[in-house]
Amino acid sequence: PTVVVGPSTAILYAPYGNSVYKIEHEATGPVARQHFVSIGEHKGDFVSIVKGVEVGEVVVSAGAFKLRNGSTVTINNDLAPEPKLDPKPDNS
Repeated sequence: PTVVVGPSTAILYAPYGNSVYKIEHEATGPVARQHFVSIGEHKGDFVSIVKGVEVGEVVVSAGAFKLRNGSTVTINNDLAPEPKLDPKPDNS
């Protein structure tokens, strides 16, 4: 089946429900908004998102624990690691 897949680091795991922060563009610039999600299988650095995120939506994948609804964000992907299906860290 076709599913939406995202980095597992984008998921905020919590007892009351898992969530992600989506980037929404407003007149003041990009802001983060929390959305609850249902997740499926994990594979490497990825997780399938069954409900709550559509194809093409941008989610925060690092530092989401520092955000609150409506937080202004700066998008900077310069240091983003390359996600892999079969990660092998250098120090493992």
